[in-house]
Amino acid sequence: METNFAIEKAGGTREALAKILGISFITTYQPSWKPNLPPKHERYLRVLKPAWFAEWDRLQRAAARKGAK
Repeated sequence: METNFAIEKAGGTREALAKILGISFITTYQPSWKPNLPPKHERYLRVLKPAWFAEWDRLQRAAARKGAK
């Protein structure tokens, strides 16, 4: 999942996403967070917010269909 999508789903701020993950918000600025979430945080979010991943998957499939046309 892309970091920006997770930030938007969390409420639009890095602070909100960091609070969900139980980390310092400054951590979300690390280079390893671009463009996708680090694997350990993605696994944690999959447990906490499975609906986000379902939505992300739908968006990715729609983008792939659109790009194939």
